[in-house]
Amino acid sequence: AVGKNSKYGFVNEKNEVIIDFIYNDAKPFSFGIAPVRVYEKKHDENNNASNAEQNNTYRVLHKQDWV
Repeated sequence: AVGKNSKYGFVNEKNEVIIDFIYNDAKPFSFGIAPVRVYEKKHDENNNASNAEQNNTYRVLHKQDWV
């Protein structure tokens, strides 16, 4: 995982972006998987964003999907 402008993504050995910098947190690939996290703002019924964030859990990327 590589950071850029407070977001994380992934690059290959040639420093080419293979997964865009869209994650708020990302860990390196290990055994073919990498945990990533995206924060999403909660919105009320008037579509106002609150300071509380939801979806504060990691998702798993599978390397085979990106190679």
